Amino acid sequence: MGKKMTWETARALSPINRRSDESIYAPPNNCGYKININHPKIRPVYEAYKRKYGIIIMSDHERITFESRLINYLAANNPELLKK
Repeated sequence: MGKKMTWETARALSPINRRSDESIYAPPNNCGYKININHPKIRPVYEAYKRKYGIIIMSDHERITFESRLINYLAANNPELLKK
């Protein structure tokens, strides 16, 4: 059934505990994603984007498109967030 983790470890790994002053950038990954969609300032935008375009589960292409649009929007409207 796999290894069990302590509740402390699970809590630390939970996106609910992410601090809003952490970087919005994702750690290096195989998919090439740049933005951490679990960041507290990004998640609401991500969910709204999916609702607007009727997306339930994003494809890689949709995710890259979302990230590109988000980065362009932030560059124009909130460049400070991109520096984190």
